[in-house]
Amino acid sequence: MRFSFLSTSVLLVCCVALLGCGEKKVKRVTLEGTITIKGKPLDNGIVKFHGDKGLVWTAIVHEGGKFIITDVVPGAVKVSLTESPQSFGSSSDGKDKHNAGKLPSFDPVMKKLMDPDTANLHYTITEDQKEIHIEVT
Repeated sequence: MRFSFLSTSVLLVCCVALLGCGEKKVKRVTLEGTITIKGKPLDNGIVKFHGDKGLVWTAIVHEGGKFIITDVVPGAVKVSLTESPQSFGSSSDGKDKHNAGKLPSFDPVMKKLMDPDTANLHYTITEDQKEIHIEVT
């Protein structure tokens, strides 16, 4: 009985010590944002924040260029943007059978914005930040 109590006590002390030695929990933030391109809101699309170590956060852009992106780890991010196709695939109304299933053609500005390395949109997210405005000129 004495051995069991001693073993359990040692095991408990080791577990508490190991739990206390873990990495500090990283605070994550939720950002409400807007996106404008040459002064006009991006009315639909996808915004991606590319962080360190390959981390990527994604949000849908709604009318008025508004989006909410969650669980972002504070620090440096690169941003990329993609327009959402308007009528694509089998959900189209069938009137445009010639273009059904084809991706929309993107203008050169949007092609550049799709790649975080060519978009040139760099931001630093802080722990207390709540909003972000992304302006493409």
